[in-house]
Amino acid sequence: MKPCLYLLTACWALALCLPAQSQSPALPEARKETVYLENFGTFNHFYRQEVVPADLEMPIWRDGLQLSSGVYRVRDRKNRDMVRYVFVRLTTSHTAETIANYYQQFLGGSARRDVDPVTGEVMVFSGVPAHCRIITITPKEGYCRVLLERVQHFTIPPREYTAREQQVIRMIDEVTRTYQAAEHVAYAMEQQVVRASAEAPAPPLRWAVDFRRPHTLAVHVTAQGVSGLDIATRGDRLVVTRPEQPEDVREIAGAITAPLVPELQGDLVARLMLGDILISDEIDYLVLLPVGDAPLHQQVKVVLTFPEESATLHLWIDRQRNIITQAETVINIDGEETRVTRSYHDTIVDAPPAAPLQHQSPPSAAVTPP
Repeated sequence: MKPCLYLLTACWALALCLPAQSQSPALPEARKETVYLENFGTFNHFYRQEVVPADLEMPIWRDGLQLSSGVYRVRDRKNRDMVRYVFVRLTTSHTAETIANYYQQFLGGSARRDVDPVTGEVMVFSGVPAHCRIITITPKEGYCRVLLERVQHFTIPPREYTAREQQVIRMIDEVTRTYQAAEHVAYAMEQQVVRASAEAPAPPLRWAVDFRRPHTLAVHVTAQGVSGLDIATRGDRLVVTRPEQPEDVREIAGAITAPLVPELQGDLVARLMLGDILISDEIDYLVLLPVGDAPLHQQVKVVLTFPEESATLHLWIDRQRNIITQAETVINIDGEETRVTRSYHDTIVDAPPAAPLQHQSPPSAAVTPP
């Protein structure tokens, strides 16, 4: 539409004291805020105070006093829309009937009107709860209060993996089953942390872990020969001991799980044996690589990226035993790289004994008496 024609149309609408729908496109949400929720991860929240009709996908009633307005949009860490909400609050001297008739006509035959018999409040609704336009008109003495809303909930499509990524997923599933099906898992682990800004690497930590399903655990951690952490089961309790600190006693409700032992959160093998999973929507990229000259059926390297934590995980897997021999996490925060390497040795993974075979003799043939 030409500018002069647009101005003429707008002037006619104002003269008639009727709503006029602007042809302006929706404006970008200017303010951005990153929000982290522990149970759901990172979200980007966009906000803009100015609202145009294209945001609401319906006209804004012109003959009135606008009280407040806003456009809210929530996107996930991959910049996919999750929720979008637009509203305009205003007051006008027109009657509820006049306003409701206008919007119901604009929204078409699918719009429905409901009237509260007590308060006289009128609601015009079009769409479904996840995607709808709502006009709420509240009569007051001598004027009406109007709320215009546009609500949109977006369904994020399921993650689609390539054939190569599916191969990695199958391999991780096999490794996970190895640890989670075992009645007894034990290993020694050496942990080394290297920060790019540090003059020298921190002294390595040496872990000894012994777990017998469902509720027997022993963990011993030393640094340069000095004990720093002990975790042990005592009856139906888990006791955590640190130097010069009182014992931390935790109740075991049936079985030891990963949330009960946050001290093992960084140890991937411990997390797997205690019931955690590794593959989730937080992972953006899965890569499978051979290790040196080792045949693919003996040892492989898996690379997983976690953009939310700015981290990359490298796993060395012994394919003959389906166990992890090394895990290296590379984290980049504010331009500084931290590399955490965990090397696993003397790993014991005892599967539960196979159920005995039930041998049954075939039924004897019936003997008919002479």
